[in-house]
Amino acid sequence: MSLIEAALAAQRPLSGICNGMQMIGWHLGGTLIQSIPLEVEAAQEHLPFDVPDRIAHDIQVQAGTRLAGLAQNSVAQVNSLHRQAISGSGRFVISAVAPDGVVEAIEGQTEGYCLAVQWHPEYRLTALDRSIMDDFVHACTGTSVDHQPGTGRVQP
Repeated sequence: MSLIEAALAAQRPLSGICNGMQMIGWHLGGTLIQSIPLEVEAAQEHLPFDVPDRIAHDIQVQAGTRLAGLAQNSVAQVNSLHRQAISGSGRFVISAVAPDGVVEAIEGQTEGYCLAVQWHPEYRLTALDRSIMDDFVHACTGTSVDHQPGTGRVQP
């Protein structure tokens, strides 16, 4: 939590994956769902495989968000490997949800870059995954990405 606070205070780019998203969301005022199967009515399986190396479910990407610019589609497919999730509201915008309503991505309403996702884009299974990773690298290096999913092309 200290690292999250320090990154936000210094306006450094901040990215969270899985539990990292939950920690960022909690830090920004959200609440933690401890057990999706027990707390979310009609929950789908969010822990379908031991390793998140396959597509698990769709997400609905919210228009007008940074993630929407990266996805360039309102529906995307993601892998999944989690039992917990963030909910409620705080200093963040929900930028994607699963069909069962579980929050899958948030963007901090902060001074600097803050994008967190519940799935594992580091597996680079989709163009969106590659775009998320590229976008974070470009945020860290002060360059911009052209937002064509997975191209990695940089604009000055």
